[in-house]
Amino acid sequence: MKDRPISRFGADDYALMKAQVDQAIKAETAGGTLEWKNDKSGASGSVTPLDRLEWQGMACRRLQITNVYGHTTGKGVYRFCQQKSGVWKLVGPDSAQR
Repeated sequence: MKDRPISRFGADDYALMKAQVDQAIKAETAGGTLEWKNDKSGASGSVTPLDRLEWQGMACRRLQITNVYGHTTGKGVYRFCQQKSGVWKLVGPDSAQR
């Protein structure tokens, strides 16, 4: 993680990204990329909601997340699952093809 853009994010960058992640998790359909940018730090990124699935008895959503800081770009697909408490939590990278 130390060489990835997110490792250089400040609190404002992280909050902007998290807001788009939260919105993408709730999106009715897959697709529809949500972008964000912090003009103060230059950090930016996008979140694209992918498919929904059930995993280990939890409702989950796969998201493609791209983060940019300076000349460094990081991109991956991550699985978020709804915990018993109702809170959505990152459970890890997801390379499964669906």
